[in-house]
Amino acid sequence: MAVSDEWSFTRSFLRRTHNREVNEYFRDIDPDFIGDNTTGRNATKRACLILPNESQNRALLKILTFRYVVQQVHLKPAVFGLPVTTFQEQVRYLPQIIIHYRERNDIARANNRYPLRARYAVRYRGDVTSAADIALLENRIFQIFDTPTHYFDKGRFKFSYRDPEKGYSLVVAAAGEADAKDVINKLLDLNFDTPDWDNLTKSEYTEPLPLLEGTVRVGGELHRIPKKRPSGRVYFQTAELSVWGMPKNKILYTNGSPRQNATFF
Repeated sequence: MAVSDEWSFTRSFLRRTHNREVNEYFRDIDPDFIGDNTTGRNATKRACLILPNESQNRALLKILTFRYVVQQVHLKPAVFGLPVTTFQEQVRYLPQIIIHYRERNDIARANNRYPLRARYAVRYRGDVTSAADIALLENRIFQIFDTPTHYFDKGRFKFSYRDPEKGYSLVVAAAGEADAKDVINKLLDLNFDTPDWDNLTKSEYTEPLPLLEGTVRVGGELHRIPKKRPSGRVYFQTAELSVWGMPKNKILYTNGSPRQNATFF
């Protein structure tokens, strides 16, 4: 394959994958609109989209622009954790399905914050040894969480669902009991289980919740203190499979993309 043909193939691939991510980030803008004289968010989106006749250098520049200028990946907050392999040396666990929810980017920007997130892990009792087992699991996740895309309102009430005999220990921060029950019902449905609501308890954060975040001064610089139990609507984003002995979680499903091992966020 000639060099020009190889670049045409790669550019076509990038336009399908990178441009889809850009369109999702700018979901408030018509995905078919690419104007010449754009301003504001339209101009920012155009600066990130790879066009049909883009050169290699310009395509690379647009990818970097989206990552470092728009998404600002280098400014993401630090993560407290340790390598999975180190954790697995200390703890042995049964297979888990991890469900991620995330607030829409435009709503987070309007509230001047990082997108709200929610994460729930469910012990999975099904088989995961064969490719057919994984395909069935992926399809079940699609049916439960993405037909249509599931969402709920995260909030100040904390609902705990505990069933030690079946291995469930879930804590959902939601705006109300109906939202919490909806989430718990879908998580248990992965194992074809139905909740016993006698196992559900509710707790409310009793301290006054400030409307705005406070600040802390470190070395002469002010840093914003995050809100406790922030409220907002979060949408199903990704499902992962975690198995003891597997050094990296397997992406089972990303919103709108069944059976696609894509990098999470």
